[in-house]
Amino acid sequence: MPFFYRVGTGIGDVTDTAVGLPLQGMADQRQRATGVESHLYARAFLLADPTTHACVAIVVADIWSGTRRVKDGVIRRLARLPGTPFAEENVLLAGTHTHSGPGGFSGHRFYDYTDGGCVRPWWRASWRVVDRLV
Repeated sequence: MPFFYRVGTGIGDVTDTAVGLPLQGMADQRQRATGVESHLYARAFLLADPTTHACVAIVVADIWSGTRRVKDGVIRRLARLPGTPFAEENVLLAGTHTHSGPGGFSGHRFYDYTDGGCVRPWWRASWRVVDRLV
């Protein structure tokens, strides 16, 4: 007997066009966004078993890393949706490891310090990623 999964996909532009955002990963606080050369995206893949209703969300975003802080934000936003089946154990968030995206969001002092600390403007970009995923 054949077995089928239900599959859904989505893509969203998560580019923040603000000039001056610190860029992630080069340990140079002078490395700041001066404009947009190419857009950043988040892609989501959802797999569901139509029999058991078990599901998994796999998200790949053009960010430096799928950090605990960003994953927790995604899960908190998803939890606000009525009937959402998504939680810690069935959401995978990965970053493409770009150094051309905003920094200062990891939640780890070492990485955030090299970008000038956890910067408030980054949250605009961070929540854009989360909102596009939800």
